[in-house]
Amino acid sequence: MKKTINTLLPYLFLLFALTTNLKCVSALDLGDTEGNWLYNGVNYYILPSTFRGEDAGSGLTFARIGASDSLAVVQPATNGWNGSAVTISNPGGTKIIITGSPVDFKFADQSSKWVVVFDESAKVWYLSANGAKPGQKTKTGTFQISQLNLGFKFSFCNPSFCEDVGSFVDADKHNRLALGGSPFSFKFQNAHNN
Repeated sequence: MKKTINTLLPYLFLLFALTTNLKCVSALDLGDTEGNWLYNGVNYYILPSTFRGEDAGSGLTFARIGASDSLAVVQPATNGWNGSAVTISNPGGTKIIITGSPVDFKFADQSSKWVVVFDESAKVWYLSANGAKPGQKTKTGTFQISQLNLGFKFSFCNPSFCEDVGSFVDADKHNRLALGGSPFSFKFQNAHNN
């Protein structure tokens, strides 16, 4: 009996090591610029993931659009600015944010979660930083984060499909995050490390 246990023991350690590493890989594939996991409730800057020359732009922030009180999620053209810190959380309350799980976003200095609303004048579904206004059309669903080339992308999902979040330049030259188009590629930088 003792000989059987001694023979099986190395295999059990190997099995434990492999399953532990596999579990970590799925959590590690979503990290910040320092290589750390993304944590629930922590503030991050969302920055363009690749250098595209002079038009790389800055990190995400919010801007008032038109005469309404709507605050759109935008990427200013100004280079080198981190933008506004964004709090990432997941409804399940797990400590680490992983790809493909539902997540909520809100700017750290705002109380409302991001929602998807319809802009009647531009005919586009865009991300709002301060919720929907009375009478405004909204989409029901959740955000997800997944890998895209050298960075990550947002998707907005309901039970039947997911749609990538890209960018849309409106009539006032705001680069707004909106559903459709080429996905906006970004990276996370921990806001507390600056």
